[in-house]
Amino acid sequence: RLDVNRQAYRKIEAAPQIDDSQALAKTTEETRSLVDELQQLASDGPDSGELARQLTPRTADQIRQQVEAIRGADRDASRAVAARKMGQSLDRLSEALARDSVARSAELDQQQIAAQMEQMQTRDQGLRDARQIVQQTLLQQRTIQREAQLDRRQKTRYPSLGERQMKLDQDLREAMNDERSPLRGAASECQSARAAMRQSAQTLAAKGDAAPKQAGEAADQLQRLDDALEQQQQRDDVADRQAVREMLQKLSQRLDRFAQAPDDVTPQQKRETAGQCTSVGTQACQMSGSGGGGGGGSPDTAGAPKPASPTGTSPPNGSPPNGSPP
Repeated sequence: RLDVNRQAYRKIEAAPQIDDSQALAKTTEETRSLVDELQQLASDGPDSGELARQLTPRTADQIRQQVEAIRGADRDASRAVAARKMGQSLDRLSEALARDSVARSAELDQQQIAAQMEQMQTRDQGLRDARQIVQQTLLQQRTIQREAQLDRRQKTRYPSLGERQMKLDQDLREAMNDERSPLRGAASECQSARAAMRQSAQTLAAKGDAAPKQAGEAADQLQRLDDALEQQQQRDDVADRQAVREMLQKLSQRLDRFAQAPDDVTPQQKRETAGQCTSVGTQACQMSGSGGGGGGGSPDTAGAPKPASPTGTSPPNGSPPNGSPP
């Protein structure tokens, strides 16, 4: 709308004679409406925004006065001069909007990268914790199986082994009840493991001859559960590698924009970008060093930002911002 309004005043400047007074009234009324909306937009946005700096109350009043000057001009020459001044005023507002748009885009980009990194790390840690629980449970299950096998003749320890078996089932159930637990993504395997453990506990309590076999079946089901979680880790690893590639590309493009217009870059943008280059780069290096558990090589770093940041983008004293890896 602003661009269309600017073009209308250029046409008036080039041909100031008025053949259609209604068209002129429509153009100037649109200008008034735009100024009101832009003032509201500036007041809702950050005080440091370019639009807020350009569209002060005094500037808005001047534009409204220019509107009246165009409406009240009784000579073509006067109307052409007023239209030129109006066009210049609108040009400055348009440039301010464009700068704010770029800044907002960079801010959203930074927020998206930060959110992706947090989500990636949280998911990875959750799967690690879930596998640790399952592997510890599996280790204890193998112990129950072994002890049941050794006591298969006397069966004097079967009742206590059954109690331990029930405790393992209860612990796994509690882990599954956590809404954030990755175990919920392997619900079928979890249920099969728990069913096998309950059957093992019942057989041990009854001192049944099949107790060692039942305990072994429970261990096998826990192993299948751990395998399912490992496969989920591998799938997530593939997705994370792609996400890191995209983040590196975004950071590279952002650094290119900084290099093209260094005076437009705020100190906060420099600090945040330097910190994200560090954290995303560290993540890429860790993936490369992990050997590709998900079946993919190291992230493609073509087009990625170089380790050394451009002049003016390093944090004070050369250290990354708080919360970034050293």
